Formats: sequence, C-alpha cells, structure tokens
Amino acid sequence: MQRIKIARFIMTLSLQLIITIALLEIGLRVLEPYNHNTRVLLYNSRLLGQYEQINTLEALLNTRPKGFKPYEKRAGFVLNSKSFRTKEYSHKKSPGTYRIVVIGDSFTAASGGVPYSQHWAVLLEKHLKSTVSKQIELIKLGVGGVGTQFELRLWQLEGSKLEADMVILAFCIGNDFTDEQGSLMPRSLFHSFLEGSYVFRLAHNLYRLKGVAHPTEIMNHTQTNSKQQGGYEIKNDLYDPNKPTFTRPAFLEVVSNRMSITQKANHILFTTLFAHLKQVLLFFQDTVVNSNAKFVVMMIPDEYQVYPSLLKEAAHHKGNQPNDYNIDLPQTQLSHFFQENEIASLDLLPTFVEQSENKILYRLQDTHWNIEGNQLAAKMLAEYIANMLKK
Repeated sequence: MQRIKIARFIMTLSLQLIITIALLEIGLRVLEPYNHNTRVLLYNSRLLGQYEQINTLEALLNTRPKGFKPYEKRAGFVLNSKSFRTKEYSHKKSPGTYRIVVIGDSFTAASGGVPYSQHWAVLLEKHLKSTVSKQIELIKLGVGGVGTQFELRLWQLEGSKLEADMVILAFCIGNDFTDEQGSLMPRSLFHSFLEGSYVFRLAHNLYRLKGVAHPTEIMNHTQTNSKQQGGYEIKNDLYDPNKPTFTRPAFLEVVSNRMSITQKANHILFTTLFAHLKQVLLFFQDTVVNSNAKFVVMMIPDEYQVYPSLLKEAAHHKGNQPNDYNIDLPQTQLSHFFQENEIASLDLLPTFVEQSENKILYRLQDTHWNIEGNQLAAKMLAEYIANMLKK
C-alpha cells in the first residue's frame, strides 16, 4: 500500500511538472514576439532564419533579439536613427569623401561593450584621417549575434545605398563558420528538441550568465532618447574589462564549442561548412565590386587561437588534448580561398599571438576584445588600408 501511495505521488508530481513546463513553454512563445528582453534570453545562434524575403532594414533588424531601436541608449551610446551604434549618416556622401562601410557582428557593433571612442572601427577612422591624404568617413553597421548571411542582406538593404568606396567585412573565426549554418551541424534528435524548446533555451542562457553578467549589459534595460537624436557617445559606467561576462565553466563551454570546427576529427564538418560559406562570400564580393567599391575581409582570431593556456583548458573541458585541434585551420583555408579569388584580406592572428606574450587582448571570460585588443586591430587594419589607398 505504501509503495502504491509513493508511486501515485511521483506520478502526480511528474504530471504537475509536465503541465508547468508546458504552460511556461506556451507563455514564452506568446511573449517572445512582443518583448525584446525575452528574445535576448531565448537567443540561439543555430536557429537564425533566412533573409531573402525581408525587404526593409527595420524588418531585418527585428529578426534579432534587440530589434530595431533608434535612439535607444545602449552600451554607453545613443543609437542613431537607423538603430546602429555609429554616428548619424546620410545615404549620399559629401563630395570628395572616401567612405568606408564596416559590416560585422558583435565585434563590429560594440566588442563586448567597449567604449565607443575605443572601438576598433572608430580608431581605424582616426588613424586613417591622420595618415592618408583623403577625406575619410567611416560608417559601421554592426549587429550582434549574426553571421555572414545576415551581413550580406544588411549590405543589400542598407550598405549598398551608402555610395561606399570600400567595404570591410569583419569575419569572426569563432562563430561565423557556424552561425546561420545550424542545419549543417550534426545534432541528435534530443539536442534538436532541446534547442527548439524555449524553456530549455531560457534555462541554458540564465545558467551561463548566473551571477556574472550585469543584466543591463545583456538585456535592453535602457531608455529611449525623447529628443529623437542619436549617433553619439555618452558616459558608460558599465564597462569593466576585468568583470567576467560568463562564469568560468560557462565560458569554457562556449570556447570549446567554438573550437570544434578546428578539431581534427571534425574535418569533414569544417569542409561542409566552408563550402556553403564560400558561396556567400563570393556573392558578397560580387555585389560589393558591382557597386564600384573595394571589398576587404578582416579575419578576427578567436581567443583560444591566441592564448595556448585557454586552448589547453578548453580542450580538457571536453576531454581532449590541444594537439587534437588544428587551431589555425580556418585562417589557412580562408587565406588560400581569398588569394584564389582575389579578395583582399587581413589575418590578425600572427600579430595577436606575438603581442599576447605581454598583453591581455580580450575581455575577461567574454570572447570579445578589450580596449587593448581593439587598439591593436585598428592599428593593423589602418596600416593595411593605408597601403591599399597608396597604390
């Protein structure tokens, strides 16, 4: 009799738990389209959609967790009228201006919330203005958590209207091979189910950020400027490069997952991902060149490629050894592809490795560059672009 009571209790409790989870799942699905804070916490880069049917910038940005939010205060900056963390701009450039458009993901948007004046693209513009005999204007179109397919559509809908003389694609080695290519990644039925579950994604993201990241750095607890003016920097008290974004275990999970494309056992997966990516990059190049602009790709190294100690720790986190990985495989393959197709490119990895011996170049447990990393990237890219402009 006692066993029957216990069995009934467990069944009742299990049923109540299932009903609770189901109601929470329904509630999150209902709330998600109307609350961008919820969208942020439900983020999953593997589930990004297709963009060919999207025909406006606003609709494109609204596919992202933080959405289309002109004049919103975010990461020490009031977004411009187009909802970008860059100065106000017009589609038509001033006579005699050499206009550079930079397109990329979170490294281009804010690089982990680094002050706007210390962002690599802003520093790049400053360097070029002092070194080349041209009237330089730089516009950065950065959107966090996207891949190259999104960036291509962003170029088509907005960048192509800007009369650019040069377009710089900031390619992030850490996730641009995998973001928006989730369908090509091997996943079990169980993992696919979990990724599709809003409850699981919410729990997973809350776990990763537990007790570390400041809520306003992750979510949109910001104010909208009632004056309808934007495109300028404000004091940012939130940025602290020594405050980790993720807990150490969560950070190692992120890093080890990003490393997986360089794992020797995953060579076929890398080849498949790269084959699809090549088509996007070639089309990107063609559309930029057809607009009479130069196309340049800057390859952003991932932190595990720069610091051997992190590579070792992240490899051990997955039960592997550092020599199980060919860590410079992405840059090697990309450089060959770019050379073969006459695409101008800059590989930051060798210099970042050299400078890492006496410098910290990434924000603590975050994956993005800190101020020193932004400064180094800006200096290298400025030298590269200046040499191009002299030819």
